Amino acid sequence: MGWRNSVLECKKVVFMRSYSLIVFAAALCFFSGCVSISGSHFTVEQDGSTCSINADCLCENSKLPESYLVAVTQENGLDPEQITLLNWNSHKETGPQWLQELQALLNGVDLLALQEGALTDELRDLLSNDYAGGWTLANAFTQSDIHTGVLTASLVKPDFLCSYRVAEPIIVVPKTVLITRYPIVGTNKTLLLVNMHMVNFSFATTAYREQLKNAFFLINQHQGPLLIAGDFNSWSDGRMAIIQHFADGLATEAVQFAEDNRTTFLGHVLDHIFYRGLEPVEAAALPVTISDHNPMRVTFRLVGDRFARTGE
Repeated sequence: MGWRNSVLECKKVVFMRSYSLIVFAAALCFFSGCVSISGSHFTVEQDGSTCSINADCLCENSKLPESYLVAVTQENGLDPEQITLLNWNSHKETGPQWLQELQALLNGVDLLALQEGALTDELRDLLSNDYAGGWTLANAFTQSDIHTGVLTASLVKPDFLCSYRVAEPIIVVPKTVLITRYPIVGTNKTLLLVNMHMVNFSFATTAYREQLKNAFFLINQHQGPLLIAGDFNSWSDGRMAIIQHFADGLATEAVQFAEDNRTTFLGHVLDHIFYRGLEPVEAAALPVTISDHNPMRVTFRLVGDRFARTGE
């Protein structure tokens, strides 16, 4: 057993050195002025407008409003038999072939959840052409006039959105959570989608818990189908336990992959998709070389009384 302990200690030393270098580099970038952080949290919309969270957006006081289900049609609602989600930490879209790779992945995708999405002109154009329902980016920081954060795009327009941000310990740069809601065709149900990028640079879990706590109160008000997807930075037993407690509290299950190509760190998977009121029909974690995370693509269908008509 001695050699195993030696290997584990070696891994810990390597991790500590790598971790310290990453924190130092991120802090250097921030304090040298290449990253700017707004004093107030805001989202950027497809039309170029911005929305100050808890000021002129719909999530004031973390209250989930009633759905506005009047006449849900194929054009403004999700198909209950096939809802495909693509989740990906795109690593600020690095790599010369990133945009082409994303475009190929988007074929047949109803909902797109990006973490570390950088709102370049090229990405704006791609999403604006492909997603009639629009897209929203919850700004974490701005670098060289390019807003970066979690980004959600959809084929149908959401009837609600809300976002939260929590500053990373040490380096201050925030991580964001974006919550959107969509009607489902032929039903009186709506789907709540939570796009999460969890804090990373801390061995303590105080900020990690706070970020989940902020989102939990709002998510827990939703009684219908639910998807929670993102980069959870769940690289320790402690973080995984917190995530599991969060998921259990919302009565969600984790998507399982027959061939699990999700990115791992210190033996833990970093990216997850949790679901409720749905069932996975097809799930794939797709290996790529242009990001340090592999995208997850999952197709769901609504379960239960999915054909209960609006108003009945």
